Amino acid sequence: MNKPSKKHPSSGVRLTPLGRRLAALPLHPRLGRLLLAGAQAGLPREAATLAALLSEKDILAQPHAARRREAVFEADSDLLQRLDLFEHHRSSPDLDPAAVRAVERLRDELLRIMK
Repeated sequence: MNKPSKKHPSSGVRLTPLGRRLAALPLHPRLGRLLLAGAQAGLPREAATLAALLSEKDILAQPHAARRREAVFEADSDLLQRLDLFEHHRSSPDLDPAAVRAVERLRDELLRIMK
């Protein structure tokens, strides 16, 4: 367990080194933790993409599209399914182009922040 360190100026709460890193990210702490863990595991791009997919509007244009895709793309979760669609099938008519662009922008911003 990390020992508490410097107090956060706005709350008087002591933050751990991990807490300070999370507080510096423009994300909910859970998504920040995902991003940091992915970077630590050597998968920063995948982690940034997953955080962006969870933060932005769903990339599927229609909710029933996910059910149709389940038969085509096997995945352990709907998030991994969306990651696969985002990474390999961006031209699919089932995807919302504006949502895909928003995920791309956020992913790229998160990758820049992590450098």
